[in-house]
Parts: sequence; C-alpha cells; structure tokens
Amino acid sequence: MNWDAISGLADVVSALGVIGSLIYVGVQIKKNTLETRRANARSTSHDHGSVINAIMQNENVSEIL
Repeated sequence: MNWDAISGLADVVSALGVIGSLIYVGVQIKKNTLETRRANARSTSHDHGSVINAIMQNENVSEIL
C-alpha cells in the first residue's frame, strides 16, 4: 500500500469514529432528557402532595376551599 491509500483509509476510519461518537452523544442526551423530565414530574407531584397535606391539616383553609 502506498501512503495515499493509507491516508484515505485513515480518513474513512476517522469519519466513522466521528459518526459513532455523534450517535453516542445523541443517545446519551436523549436518556438525560428523559430522566430530567421524570425527576421534574416526581418533584412536582411531591410538591402538590405537600400543599394538599398542608391544606388538610389546617381547618380554616380546608373550610375556605
């Protein structure tokens, strides 16, 4: 093999590596986004539960609502 062929092969391997890296990063971002949404949903649910619990413990507020 001459140097031009080796250089061409190295370019192809490098391009495949970049494409693979981009796919990996895309998958990781998608997973992170999903986990962040789940965490936000859990936090919101917990916050609403805390508010409802506080309302139920206070007779005056419960009567008003």
